[in-house]
Amino acid sequence: MEGPDFNKLVGGVVCKKCRTAVCDCPINSKKAQEQGVEARIDTIANGEEFDKIKDKLLVLARSRP
Repeated sequence: MEGPDFNKLVGGVVCKKCRTAVCDCPINSKKAQEQGVEARIDTIANGEEFDKIKDKLLVLARSRP
């Protein structure tokens, strides 16, 4: 499976807190600590769909012929 197809199925990567791909959450723990907030944790948007395909997935590629 190619990366774009995988991302389309699982909804891409989002911030666990904001549930959006782009947000203002700091991406490293040092900045988060300075701001007094939690650092961004990335997660898959559609975990249920990921669970359906993860055991069948042997190769995840991003190159095209």
